[in-house]
Amino acid sequence: MKPVKRPIGIRSSSIASIAFILIAGPASAAITIIEGSSTTSFSDLSNGMAAISSSDYADASQGNGVTAVNTVGTMTAFDDFSVLFNGLGDDTTPGPAPAGAILFNNNEPRALLLVDLQSVVSISAINTFTAHGSTRSHQRYTVYGADDLTGLTTDSTTGWTSIATVNIGENVNFSGYRGVSISDTEGTIGNYQYLLFDLLPRGGTGGGSGDYAFFHEIDVIAVPEPSSFAVLAMGGMALGFLRRR
Repeated sequence: MKPVKRPIGIRSSSIASIAFILIAGPASAAITIIEGSSTTSFSDLSNGMAAISSSDYADASQGNGVTAVNTVGTMTAFDDFSVLFNGLGDDTTPGPAPAGAILFNNNEPRALLLVDLQSVVSISAINTFTAHGSTRSHQRYTVYGADDLTGLTTDSTTGWTSIATVNIGENVNFSGYRGVSISDTEGTIGNYQYLLFDLLPRGGTGGGSGDYAFFHEIDVIAVPEPSSFAVLAMGGMALGFLRRR
């Protein structure tokens, strides 16, 4: 008489345990903002603030075709928007009118800067960099995101998803180099193709209440895609777990 082959059973408790291992995350997530400054360069910012990257998703060298355009506010004649994605940041002593930067007209109360990533990207961090020799390295803005523009307009923030508000240097004359990093304790800010920066001037007195900052760089850090090896390793661990059960 031939022995009967019985199918290998998987207990429901095992499945539940595996599901927990694969999808469990932090109990809660929160946006975090790091601000660093320096009197010498973008490469030695304080508070562990990352330096300007030339390998982030938005950098021109990555070939993703990221673009930016002002939808509200008038550009002052310095450089075009491509300087925001060149990985350089004009890392020299910032003068009163530094090169490698963009600036909006100081007589306008707000400006909107639209960044198109060309495809939906899972974003882990957004880093912005300003520099000026005397008063305009502050950073005051709210950044919004959208995965598509259906039902939205680019000259208004209505209906957009608010990601974070940065208010560093209100009514203060900030000089030197400054960087701000927006991230999330969960590891991802969200999945967006479009970022809309609602920029504000410094405000207050001293050098003109409508002064805008000189922005030198915007870095968009994408969440790394899992490698094939990592996926295979996870599968192997799951099989080993089942066999032990």
